Amino acid sequence: MAFVEYVGELTESETPHGNAKRETAPYKAAEQLKTKKPRQVYKDMVLENEAAAPKHIPQLRHLKFQEEQKDKTYAGNNIADEIDNLDHMLETHEFVQKFQKSKGPTGTDPINYSVLYSENQMKDFEMFVKNTDNPRVGIDRTFNLGCFFVTSIVYKNTHVVRRETNDHPIFLGPILLHKDAGCDKYHYFLSHISARLSSTINNVDVILPPGIHIGSDDEEALTKAIDSVFPASKKSLCIKHLKDNVSEYLKNKIGVNTKDRVNIVERIFGDNGILKSKDEYQFEERCNIITTMDGSNEQFCKYFANTLKPKLTLNFKNLGNSANIWTNNNAESMHNIMKMFVGGRICLIYIICVCLRIVVSNI
Repeated sequence: MAFVEYVGELTESETPHGNAKRETAPYKAAEQLKTKKPRQVYKDMVLENEAAAPKHIPQLRHLKFQEEQKDKTYAGNNIADEIDNLDHMLETHEFVQKFQKSKGPTGTDPINYSVLYSENQMKDFEMFVKNTDNPRVGIDRTFNLGCFFVTSIVYKNTHVVRRETNDHPIFLGPILLHKDAGCDKYHYFLSHISARLSSTINNVDVILPPGIHIGSDDEEALTKAIDSVFPASKKSLCIKHLKDNVSEYLKNKIGVNTKDRVNIVERIFGDNGILKSKDEYQFEERCNIITTMDGSNEQFCKYFANTLKPKLTLNFKNLGNSANIWTNNNAESMHNIMKMFVGGRICLIYIICVCLRIVVSNI
């Protein structure tokens, strides 16, 4: 047995060990955004460490917006007032259907989120889902709508034809207004919708039809919530985002020249590409060709097998070789309309809710 005596004075604070390999991604991105544009920061972070980089440029735009607003405050408003407003609107405003408040991480403000829709809006959505063969809806999250994320359900209502264009109009379904993009928030939102769409007739449960097709971006928290709440639904990812991600990876991560990069992207997403295969055999055959093309190397082959192919398989399984490959363009168009009403400025939550209600009324 040995006894060791410490000689000297105990320091009051610990000093960093200095062995950290890199700064945390959000902090590092925030520092770079002070002097660089979001697109350049995204490219630099992807090249340095793709696993730690943001998934897409809008995340960096949102981070930049948050950093710029840190020193700004609501005019006469704070988090407590905001919660009180939501509580009051839940009782008095027909557009606010649910309001949930939960504790945030230690030392942070409470996290609050709301489900928004009118009863007529929900009836339209319910009629579309239950009376359409293979109904298709999109779910997408926008950035910088005031200080909030807005996740909305958007669909082309095939039961209605717009006289001016002779086309089916885009309808806005239920909306989630939130400040945190965690899986639990999406799960709460989708579970509420599932409960509203389900009903009981003569003690028999009538649930959401299994043929519903749900499309989204490749956001992990959202896709995980969709899988949990609607396990029997068909799912697909936005082709435009997948295509952009592949092009960015080939250009910035591997450094493939323009000619080879265009050729690879065309072989995957083009008219005679992987997603237009006539059957599973041809799908696999075209996947194998991709990994042997000019510009393909060991790094890209690994990326294709582990990251891209599972997503392409999901889309091919649920969409087949449909000429109308699914994108989230309808949702993004709707988000642009929302932003025109609300703008990028700091807004009271009441103003945001009223603006969104106006958007719904004018569709």
